Amino acid sequence: MAQQYSIIEYNTIIETNPTQQQHNKTKTKQKQKPKKKKNPTQTQPIEKYQNDVENNELQINNNEDLRTLNFISQLNVSKLKLSNCYNIEPQLQSDQIRELTIEECGISSVEGFQLENIKVLNLPGNEVCELNGDDFPHIRELDISNNDCDDISFLESMPKLKKLNMNMNRIDDMSVLEQLLSLEDLDISETKQGDIDSLKNLSKLKRLKLFWNDVVNIDVLGKLKNLEDVDVSYNAGVDISPLMKLQKLVKLNVSCINLTNFETLLKIHSLKELNLSRNGIKQLDLQQCTQLTSLTLAENQLIDVSFIKFLVNLKHLDLSHNTADVEPLSTLIQLTSLNLKDCNLCTLSTLKYLVNLEELNISDNQIDITAICCFTKLKILQLNSCNIRNLSVLKNLNLEELGLDENELENIKDLQYMIGMKKLSLNGCGLYEISIIRLLQKIKYLCLANNKIISLSPLAEIKTLSDLDIDSNFVQDLSKIQAHKNYKSYNIGTQQEPTAESMKLAIRMDAIDQINIQARQIRRKIHNLKAVNNIKKESINMSKSMFNQVNFANNVIRLFQKLDNNEGCQ
Repeated sequence: MAQQYSIIEYNTIIETNPTQQQHNKTKTKQKQKPKKKKNPTQTQPIEKYQNDVENNELQINNNEDLRTLNFISQLNVSKLKLSNCYNIEPQLQSDQIRELTIEECGISSVEGFQLENIKVLNLPGNEVCELNGDDFPHIRELDISNNDCDDISFLESMPKLKKLNMNMNRIDDMSVLEQLLSLEDLDISETKQGDIDSLKNLSKLKRLKLFWNDVVNIDVLGKLKNLEDVDVSYNAGVDISPLMKLQKLVKLNVSCINLTNFETLLKIHSLKELNLSRNGIKQLDLQQCTQLTSLTLAENQLIDVSFIKFLVNLKHLDLSHNTADVEPLSTLIQLTSLNLKDCNLCTLSTLKYLVNLEELNISDNQIDITAICCFTKLKILQLNSCNIRNLSVLKNLNLEELGLDENELENIKDLQYMIGMKKLSLNGCGLYEISIIRLLQKIKYLCLANNKIISLSPLAEIKTLSDLDIDSNFVQDLSKIQAHKNYKSYNIGTQQEPTAESMKLAIRMDAIDQINIQARQIRRKIHNLKAVNNIKKESINMSKSMFNQVNFANNVIRLFQKLDNNEGCQ
């Protein structure tokens, strides 16, 4: 008798059934948590993870079934990270572990953990609402971001904390923070806090994130003389004048606060990194801020940026989504990173002396890129939607990342010279043929979506490729890439009738962590998938249907039987 499999979790949207569609839209908005399986507990073999331990560190992720963590104590591990795992029983005893991360695993408690020497505990994206500091006597760093915490009184049992992240929790009372006198790094962003007086005793605080709250009055920050890094972005109307008292402040994010008075900024002489994006700024003069090394002015309404020529120490500049004349930038010879996306540029000739540039984004400009050959140190280049047809001007650059989305390229033959390329995006470039890509033997990420590609044969020769997107092409034979064992993300999307056998071979690649395939496409080939019984781990996105499972073929069949009964999914 054939082995039977059951659907662990599925969440379907039937486009022809409005009631069911609305139900699932609501359902998908809710926080997803892994469901526990009912299979008998299996002992995890030590051999399975021994070879994954590197420098006393072990990472386990992507839908691994961890019914017990006891095996960890038998490994020489001081740093353990579990991400997107399920069936975790919070029972772990180890005197070796110094740093533990359990990320988005659906746990609600760590009461069974006996980790007397742990110093760093990260629990982001779970459902933990309480901890006992007595269980972690040496803890110095704690991350409980995006959990279900509304009461943080348990923190009084952790007085030696130096770093605390409580981002994305609806916390009712923060008065306990007054007792955490050792705190140096605090993140209380997106906690809906309007009153931050509880920070008044934190004299050792160096880094503070307050973004996306309801904070207006930050007078208390003027008393925290050791602050070096402050983020008060997305707090509309906040008065930043108290910050001028901070003589050690080097990094400040005041984006999207409707800032109109810039006098405070001119008086913070220690400031080196400044973010002023999304403030609707039309006029600005920061020529006195010559100490700045990083400046972000994205998404404002600047026309004149002549003051920038005085900021001779700038290394990072973001002027994206403005229409200012960029000629004043020509003297900034120390720049290593420049973002001029959507700036109405026509030419780069005025910037040809910026020879130290390593990262450049000039996407969304109808621009002549001839002068780009002057930037011989470039490693990262974004040229999306620039009306480019020929790549010859790029062939002498030693690029590692290149974005060419939405350009009607005549050919890509000049990519052959970019042998150091690690990340390449050619989304929507009108490509039919990609044979030249086989020469990019260091590439890890490749996007070929929305083209007219028929054959993927050249990709079979690339052993380093781990992330591939071939959505919306004309590929019929997917078997050419079946030999790969390194794929972590693989987007098949919609293709023009791939053969049943090639799809089956592609899906058999058990190294894949993520597969995206249109539901209607699988339905046409469903009878050919019955033999696929050995998939170890997948995250399947079928058009608008999302579910996690152990066995792909059997569950797809069951899913479509359910859809058929509801007369959905044409």
